[in-house]
Amino acid sequence: MSFDWTHFLDVARDLADNSDLDTEARLRSAVSRAYYAAFNHARTYLTSRGVTFFREFGDHERVLEQLRSHGHTDLADELYRMRRWRNRADYDTGHSDFRLMWIGSNAGAQAIIDSLTPSD
Repeated sequence: MSFDWTHFLDVARDLADNSDLDTEARLRSAVSRAYYAAFNHARTYLTSRGVTFFREFGDHERVLEQLRSHGHTDLADELYRMRRWRNRADYDTGHSDFRLMWIGSNAGAQAIIDSLTPSD
């Protein structure tokens, strides 16, 4: 049985709710995990429909491209927005409103997961 990437969203929610950890660190991490929950779930969905991925640098763009070509432009746009937030959370040293990014990432990941059901 393969890994269920949606569990990353559970981890993200646990991080966001854990008041024992540094607020910025946990929210940055939650934004990142939510993105990867949605990204990997979408990649699994597309793979189940015959799309091949090579685990190379371009997979993030290929997932967006393939979501659009499969009629999921709105989900591709959401995933793109989440990726921008994830990049800020993972790489930017400046302060941002990570609470708002988390709220958007949580909702976006759930929408993508709910909308795409991989074939077994």
